Amino acid sequence: MEKSSDNNEFKNDDPLDEIANDKLGYSFIVKRLSSVLVKENHLNSFSIGLVGPFGNGKSSIINLLIDKLKDRAYLKTLKKNDKPIVVHFLPYLNHKEDDIINEFFMALSNKLSLYNGKLSDQILEYSNKLTDLYHNKNLSGLFDKHISRISDQPAKLIYDDINCRLKEIDEKIIVFVDDLDRLNDNEIMQVLKLIRNTANFYNTTFVVALDKQYVLNRLSKENKILNSNFIDKFFQLEVFLPEIEQTVLRNYVLEELIESLKVWDQTFKIKLTNALKDSDNLFDYYVKNFRDSKRFINQIIYDYKNFGEEIDLKDFMNFTYFKLKFPKFIKLLNDNRLLYLNEDTTNGIYKLKSSNQKNKSEGENKFMIFNTKEEDISQYRKYDIFEKILTDDECFKNIINVDCEDRFLLMKTLAYLFGDENIVGSFSSIRKVNNFRMLMQQRIFEDLLTEREFNNLFLESEIDGINVLIDVIQNDNKIDQLLNRFEYFNTDNQTNIERAINIALILFERKEDLGLNEHSLLKLLVNLMDINIKLNHPSYEVTVIPWIKKNIFESSFISTVNKIKIINFVWKLKHGNQRWPLDEIYIIEQSKSIFDSYIEEIKDLWDIRNFNFFSVFHDLKVIPGLKEYMAKKIKSFWNDKNIELFCAQVLNFAPFSFISFKISDFVDEVFNDKESFYQYVKNHVYRDDEAVKEFIEFFSLCKATMFKPFLKFKFEKSSLASQRILVAKEFYKGDSGIEDEYVNVTQVIFETNSLELVKNMQQNNQLNPEFSFEIFSDKKNHLWFFLLNVDTRTAKSKIKDFVNLIMSIEMKPFNNAQIELNLDVLFDFKNFLANNEWDINMKIISIQPNLE
Repeated sequence: MEKSSDNNEFKNDDPLDEIANDKLGYSFIVKRLSSVLVKENHLNSFSIGLVGPFGNGKSSIINLLIDKLKDRAYLKTLKKNDKPIVVHFLPYLNHKEDDIINEFFMALSNKLSLYNGKLSDQILEYSNKLTDLYHNKNLSGLFDKHISRISDQPAKLIYDDINCRLKEIDEKIIVFVDDLDRLNDNEIMQVLKLIRNTANFYNTTFVVALDKQYVLNRLSKENKILNSNFIDKFFQLEVFLPEIEQTVLRNYVLEELIESLKVWDQTFKIKLTNALKDSDNLFDYYVKNFRDSKRFINQIIYDYKNFGEEIDLKDFMNFTYFKLKFPKFIKLLNDNRLLYLNEDTTNGIYKLKSSNQKNKSEGENKFMIFNTKEEDISQYRKYDIFEKILTDDECFKNIINVDCEDRFLLMKTLAYLFGDENIVGSFSSIRKVNNFRMLMQQRIFEDLLTEREFNNLFLESEIDGINVLIDVIQNDNKIDQLLNRFEYFNTDNQTNIERAINIALILFERKEDLGLNEHSLLKLLVNLMDINIKLNHPSYEVTVIPWIKKNIFESSFISTVNKIKIINFVWKLKHGNQRWPLDEIYIIEQSKSIFDSYIEEIKDLWDIRNFNFFSVFHDLKVIPGLKEYMAKKIKSFWNDKNIELFCAQVLNFAPFSFISFKISDFVDEVFNDKESFYQYVKNHVYRDDEAVKEFIEFFSLCKATMFKPFLKFKFEKSSLASQRILVAKEFYKGDSGIEDEYVNVTQVIFETNSLELVKNMQQNNQLNPEFSFEIFSDKKNHLWFFLLNVDTRTAKSKIKDFVNLIMSIEMKPFNNAQIELNLDVLFDFKNFLANNEWDINMKIISIQPNLE
């Protein structure tokens, strides 16, 4: 049993299915077009384009035509041969391009099966042939004339036979094709070919609904067509839908909103009528068709019942248009409102920022081209944002993606929302700060954070007391609302702004347990400090700066790590937009002091899962002199401590691997280069510790390969290395199903003292790349290293093959030398080139994993 839609609150976008519901006044088109469809008879297919913009009622007309052509009363008025076979084809429902062919001919076959079963079968066979041709590009079937069965017939013969049988049954076929403007370029081309090529059948009429401009743009963009004339050859007749009158749309919106919202306000009809009639209502600029109308109605219904009653209804409608049309600018305005709006704190009102621009802009004439209402735009030049919207400001354009034709509309809308054009006549104006805040939040909270709860935070002067209140807010799941409230916080009270900063600092300190975003909280701190500086201007240097030092960087309740994060943010601000103008010497010295405190704090707390140290280093290294200072402190820190932990943490994993590593680039910043780090560990006081010795062994292999490739290595003695691998696996647990690319690879590292051998190996690899190997040079010690990768399953034999390859190379001037290959010591990490007068050495120094 179908559910009734009578009680639905929102309007769907279904097309009309009954002429009685025609609010578009399209009945005359249905009457005229239906007459054409039943009277036209052609030897081949005849195509009609039902042309109109997206959302203008094309699908409704098709439904009404189908309804009329199936109406028994209407069919009785027609001659026998005028009664059509109707096929309603929706290519948008198909998931693959070749499904369009199959689904069309299946639908046609089902209809024709009532008239001729053999013809129905031929249609399906024809479809299969076409699909085979498209898939395999097998055109031979079109010309093969040795026929014994239908299934063996080529597509061309089946097509001719279908046409003959269609002439025999002499029935009119009308195919309605809808939603062409919802398809991609390849699907559109398939439908067009279907119309004028593969389904060019006798007495078949196609009625295709399309947004012609969309189709042209889509095909042109994908280089499917050269010019707009391409579409014209597919249609012998185009029926253009008339523009919907704004009065019709306005009345429709009025009736539907009154019906939906009357229970909430008995005077709503009067308010709504007045709002829609208001000359400042931008309805005509945004609502162009019934699809726009329904979308607007649904949004109003949803938003109005939640907070719309608090906002002037005309403003509320203008804002709804704005939100639906320019969502990116809504975000931009929300995140950077002070860039575009000035706030009158006395009256709590926003206004578009004024501009000093007096002369006409060079881009203004171009702007006029898209001003379809032919209005005077000079009145908007007084706003600062006018120039950004008017000109080709790439940054601005990329952020909000505003097309040229929408620029006038964007500027006008902003003026009618926040400019002088919108006179503040009541507390419900959108220009009121609190009302604008409510609209910008656009979220319905299950438990709303009340004004009283928010204000209670400012009544509490003690940190412990503020923490208790924050705990209550968190337990009530209102912490996000608290941040939203702070986004719009403003005050001219010094005590309130200082307490607001303290609250923000407490939230920052507790960001992990509260689940808050670090960057958002840092932005909040900056915004609050801007207010504080503004309140104390021009004497902020003697009031605000000492307060910042005392309550933030020298405070006892903010952790050392968080002080470092704030310092990093402040330093970037200082060299970006000059906010928080702290003295550089103070920042540098305070950073050193805070880092010293941090090192002292972690000396007994640093464990394998704690990577804060690395982020602390990166946060502070941007400050002049801190990188060198911290490097010195770090070396001193590890001088008398077991270096195993640090070695484990600087392991860098190969992508999607937990068995292949190299040394992290981080050590370059502390030790200048990886070689120096290796020597530091090699000479460390704990160098004889079994775990550290294992790291030294791995690092020596890294050194041999110039610290470049990822090397397989099995850590058996370092428990911290094993824990480090477990930590990495936990972090990447979402990718645990991806196969490790090193799992079936055995890595072998050879060492040689022969440059001639290296050169010959390089030349041989270029001529015959049988093995995958890399060559690394230690010129200082006159050594060279081969890194060979072989399949683990055949590792032993492949290594021997590689060694035999070495022996087979003509090694001038060694070709006359008596060089012997001693395979007995090949896997004993000894020189396997023996008894030669040139003292050529070649040995394996590492095999990972070890051979069984």
